[in-house]
Amino acid sequence: MTRLGLSVLACALFVTGCGGVSVNDLKTKDIDALCDRLVRCGAISSKAVCVAAYSQFLDDKQLKAGVANGSIKYDDGKAGDCIDALSNESCDASSKDARVQPQACTDAIKGNRKQGEMCYFGGQCTSGSCTPPQTCTMACCAGTCDMDPPAAVAVGQSCEAAPCVDGAYCDATAVCAALIPEGQACQSSFECSYGTVCAGTTTMVCTKAPKVGDPCLVGTGGNACVVTGLRCDSTMHCAQLLDPGATCDPQNNLCKQDLLCDATSLKCTTLPTDGQPCTQACSPPDRCVIPQGAQTGTCMPLLSNGSTCTSSDDCASGFCDTGATNTCIDEMVCA
Repeated sequence: MTRLGLSVLACALFVTGCGGVSVNDLKTKDIDALCDRLVRCGAISSKAVCVAAYSQFLDDKQLKAGVANGSIKYDDGKAGDCIDALSNESCDASSKDARVQPQACTDAIKGNRKQGEMCYFGGQCTSGSCTPPQTCTMACCAGTCDMDPPAAVAVGQSCEAAPCVDGAYCDATAVCAALIPEGQACQSSFECSYGTVCAGTTTMVCTKAPKVGDPCLVGTGGNACVVTGLRCDSTMHCAQLLDPGATCDPQNNLCKQDLLCDATSLKCTTLPTDGQPCTQACSPPDRCVIPQGAQTGTCMPLLSNGSTCTSSDDCASGFCDTGATNTCIDEMVCA
């Protein structure tokens, strides 16, 4: 059977249909898209490690509750289009698709509650913003939805009280101006045309993102190579991050983000796992537990509910009831 034939068969088997992503599948699909991109861009070596890491931190309970009670409108089809766009996003952080949120992502999840109506988080509001009460001692504190933001304005119009349209920025006179072309003076990267960043020493100009082997940029706010998967090496040139087994320098670590540079073998190696010694990070979902006063610890699994904890990072539930029971519990869903 051809690849196309397999795709058609797959579409017939899934309830959400081709391109559609149900709210119950959104977290998984979102993480898959993010990790697929990071692997494609050469930032990480293992998609499985990436998925395990992000699964710990991304929480969709409030979104699901909001969809269930009608405070959030969720569009399966647009969610699917959004995931596709995120998966195909450029590795170049200066490109348009990396700087401008796809319209499908904006339209996929919309709040239904208007200004002044009750809310627990911004996603429930048409404005996307919820102001909490000034004082509240309960786990869930109802606030009110803020005013809808003004529509974006075009080049030449005042941006004193409104954002500019895509392809424009708010200049020093509070007027929307077209993005600055490559080679012209700038003050920050959000002013520069797509595909360029504001860089330089004495004079800042909109500069094309570097490629492997190009000199690292100066003045970009720490992102000297701009492109995901590249990092500035000891010669101040942009280099591709290294795979497992590659020779590395602990003082200038160029290993991919899910690897470490072993100080003994001087090779890029995978993160330690359950029961192995660690100094910082472990392969997710394990955590590095270092006894007080020690420099080396042990990789240990996340704690189950009811276990004593000091931080939400310790808990499999993602929530430590600090200040009260100091135990891992399921965080209350407020919707």
